[in-house]
Amino acid sequence: RTASSSVPVYVHLLNLSSQFSRNIKEVSSGMDYSCFINDKKGVACWGKNNWGQLGTTQTGNQYIPTIAIGDSP
Repeated sequence: RTASSSVPVYVHLLNLSSQFSRNIKEVSSGMDYSCFINDKKGVACWGKNNWGQLGTTQTGNQYIPTIAIGDSP
């Protein structure tokens, strides 16, 4: 589980392949979620996901980065 933080925290990327999590170009955060895009335009998101707003195949909160639909590792 995670907790809210008002300062940057380390994000574990162990669930993603090294090729997908390498060369992260941009990180974006909202009130209850964060996403990154890599140099190949792959997207992974984590955070609140009660309506599937993260773009993954699941609903429910994602506590680690999860690849968005349409992106492959």
